[in-house]
Amino acid sequence: MIDMVNHPPHYVMNNITVTLEPIQAVEELGFLMGSAFKYLFRFLYKGEPRQDLEKARWYLKRYIAGQDSPSVDLNAKSKYLQHWQSLPWVKIYLEGKDPVDGANKLIDWISQQLLKENIYEND
Repeated sequence: MIDMVNHPPHYVMNNITVTLEPIQAVEELGFLMGSAFKYLFRFLYKGEPRQDLEKARWYLKRYIAGQDSPSVDLNAKSKYLQHWQSLPWVKIYLEGKDPVDGANKLIDWISQQLLKENIYEND
C-alpha cells in the first residue's frame, strides 16, 4: 500500500526510498530555501516538472528578497546539503559564495531547465 503521508512515491529515487526526505530540508534550511529544495528534489518524479521548477524559483526569489529567517545557516555543513551534494542543484547552490549567490545560481539553472523542450533530458 502506498503511504502518501509518510513516504510519497515522488520522493523515491530509482525504487529506493530516500534516507533524508525533503521535509528535513525545510526543517534544516528554513521554510523558503527548504521549500525550494523540496520542489527541486521532486521535479523529475512527481509528474509536473515545469510546475515544480517554477515553484522552486518562486521560493528562491522570496528567499533572496530577504523574506526568510536570517538565523538559518545555509552552508556545506548542513546535513541535508552534505547528503545530497551529488545532485546538480545542490552542487550549483554550494558553488555560490554565500546563500543568496547560491540561490541566484539556482534560479539561473532552473530558468535553463525550463527552456528545454524535454525537461527530462540530462545536462
